[in-house]
Amino acid sequence: MFNLKEDPNELKDVSNFKKFFEIKKSLIQKLVNSLYGSYLDWASDGNLLGLTDYKMGWIFT
Repeated sequence: MFNLKEDPNELKDVSNFKKFFEIKKSLIQKLVNSLYGSYLDWASDGNLLGLTDYKMGWIFT
């Protein structure tokens, strides 16, 4: 996550800054709410989980 006004080249990740916590939380919730099909495995109880390395292995081969 980047602050494009202050960092247009996207060099500084601000996703863990307290200042942006609510924005990050909102974006994650929107993502979780838009999951469907096999992507539902990426979330549990409204929390984004992602995938294990094993399940993602096909991306890197």
